[in-house]
Amino acid sequence: MKVTVRNSKYLERDRYFFAIPEFVEYEGEETTLKHIDSNAYLCLTTGLKDFPIRVIDRSMIVGKRIDFSHLLKLPVPETKVVKGSKGNEYVLTKTGGKWACTCPGFEFRSTCKHVKEA
Repeated sequence: MKVTVRNSKYLERDRYFFAIPEFVEYEGEETTLKHIDSNAYLCLTTGLKDFPIRVIDRSMIVGKRIDFSHLLKLPVPETKVVKGSKGNEYVLTKTGGKWACTCPGFEFRSTCKHVKEA
């Protein structure tokens, strides 16, 4: 997750001899700490040994970006609705090259005539 935070020192930037950015961006995984109110503060991992967690006041956050690219690599399941011999409808789902069915026979044997026909 990347978080853009309003820099609290920006309003006092004229006191510094170097440039103070208006916004700062932090990156890490969201985590929790027992003694920190998670409604008021966001805790992010830093990946640093001496400074493992950064605590950010949520009121100072102006933007969040969550990386969902790992979800794009998941296979998209293919589904079909089939009718059973007694008129019941079952859903066939193909994920990763394997079919599954919602019929009782598949639940019992891990295979059924619907999967074989697919």
